[in-house]
Amino acid sequence: MLINCVAYQDGRKLADIPIADISDYLARPDCFVWVALFDATPAELQEMQEEFSLHELAVEDARHGHQRPKIEEYGDSLFAVMHLPEMDDRGELGIGELSIFVGGNYVLSVRNRSRQGFLGVRQHRTDVRAEGQGDGVEAHGRAADGSRGQAARQPRAPRLHQQSGVPPRCL
Repeated sequence: MLINCVAYQDGRKLADIPIADISDYLARPDCFVWVALFDATPAELQEMQEEFSLHELAVEDARHGHQRPKIEEYGDSLFAVMHLPEMDDRGELGIGELSIFVGGNYVLSVRNRSRQGFLGVRQHRTDVRAEGQGDGVEAHGRAADGSRGQAARQPRAPRLHQQSGVPPRCL
């Protein structure tokens, strides 16, 4: 199910856009697209693969789910899988899954079996922008496409360790 599909330009929200228009917005200079899906159908994932030119193996992992947490590089994009622990209505621990595709000018999140959302992340992005601290979303895109210079040339595990604090042996 589509949660949202938003285009940004120069760090400001342009509009909620239809899925069919994603590739048009990606072709615009300084444009960024953020799409969120929840329990996506195979047809929705196929549509995202076409719009974002996503790697087939990454889409297959998102479609089938039950992946181990990981980060993989596919050309100029990243694919990450994370587990999302949360308590259900009965107070029992459940584990959802989040697959994220990140490119130079897009983020696609696919949540499965989890009620956790990203409205707080979107609000933080807006707050940071309003405070003049830059735009974290576009900065993540620049990191994914390698335009951050030195960081892009470092081996992946030490880079992730520096950014996350997770010991390199765990990455």
